[in-house]
Amino acid sequence: MIRYLPVLALLSTGCFRLLAAPSPMKAERAVTQPPAKCLIVFLPGVADRANTFAAEGFMEAIKERHLSIDTVAADATVGYYLRGVEVPRLERDVVRPALANGYDQVWMVGVSMGGFGTLHYAATFPARLDGLLLLAPHLGEETVLQQIRDAGGLGQWEPPQSRRFHGANYTEDTWRWLKGRAIDGRPGPQVYLGFGESDLITGGNADLLASALPRENVLRENGGHSWSTWRRLWNRFLDESLIRTRCG
Repeated sequence: MIRYLPVLALLSTGCFRLLAAPSPMKAERAVTQPPAKCLIVFLPGVADRANTFAAEGFMEAIKERHLSIDTVAADATVGYYLRGVEVPRLERDVVRPALANGYDQVWMVGVSMGGFGTLHYAATFPARLDGLLLLAPHLGEETVLQQIRDAGGLGQWEPPQSRRFHGANYTEDTWRWLKGRAIDGRPGPQVYLGFGESDLITGGNADLLASALPRENVLRENGGHSWSTWRRLWNRFLDESLIRTRCG
């Protein structure tokens, strides 16, 4: 499904556990009593796990701002993506059970590989989310991205007729949804994008998406494809985005 993924690198470092796709998908939850106004679902990058977000201070940043947010970090490792099952497992095992608490707002945050998972989920369940944040996201198959560039951008791109996620067109369907949301103004979640100016892994493709989003929804920072950059972007997102007022 996502052919860019550095699977060989994972194998060489002995990270075989990341290639599995256990059922049910595991998650780490932090729920207040009573439940908060908002829920944020986190999706990790290719070499990260559910607990990485807490380790990198993402949950602490929420607490410091006294925001009314519960969190659930999905252990959506690369194995789910390789099998093309990350979205149904995420919906069945993580999101749907969490919604039982009843939230005014549901947001999703994805880092790198998890950025594509976030977009894929939003395109599959367009009415489920109120907002999403993509941090240095992988944006799908390069062949489709090049077609969008060749057309002159997302506004000029004419996507092929939809075949609805039949296993070979995840990127097309996801960008078709993005065009409807960002260009045609169809109803859907707020889309925020954050990335480092020196990101050599996803930075070039991030510009392709940034050009289709409102300027205030695009966050840039000095730095590369690293958690130090994403922490700064996360803090800015909490301070500058609609989530501050909606979940305050």
